[in-house]
Amino acid sequence: SGRAMSMNMTVPILALGGASLYAAAQWETAFAGVRKTVNGTESQLQKLGEGFQTLSERIPVSANDLAEIGAEAGALGIKTKNILGFTRVVADLGEATDMTGLAAAEAFARFANITGMPQTQFSRLGSTVVDLGNKMAATESEIAAMGLRIAGAGNQVGMSEHQIMAFAAGLSSVGINAEAGGTAISQ
Repeated sequence: SGRAMSMNMTVPILALGGASLYAAAQWETAFAGVRKTVNGTESQLQKLGEGFQTLSERIPVSANDLAEIGAEAGALGIKTKNILGFTRVVADLGEATDMTGLAAAEAFARFANITGMPQTQFSRLGSTVVDLGNKMAATESEIAAMGLRIAGAGNQVGMSEHQIMAFAAGLSSVGINAEAGGTAISQ
């Protein structure tokens, strides 16, 4: 009858509407973190949000997770103009390595701050860490942790960011943990 047909159509439509409202609320919550930590104009923030949405269609990471990485990037001092590129690199690392996106964000941002690496070089740094992880007996997370520990000393003696990570991979591949390696290199 007409009433049964109406019920069969109305219930799924209402459920779909509820799911859409829930997804929108989740996005607003995730993006609120970006608004708190990123110093940008409303236009810049809107472009950043659109960038996360577009990026989520290209890589297997949700826009909400990308916004979470973006919020962390802002908190770690990544400039507004570099946040989307930074987010892409660390999200890719989170998908392709044993590192989570947030762990990669923290390690890479701090490494760049210590070494003075330009924020436009995160893609090269990510490629270096992945390549070293593929060629050495160390995981990407071990390399990044060791690199972060020896960054200050390596930078003081004039090593490039890539040399620091290569040295970190060598130390990690022979079983030296980040704490011991960082202490030894600093001394």
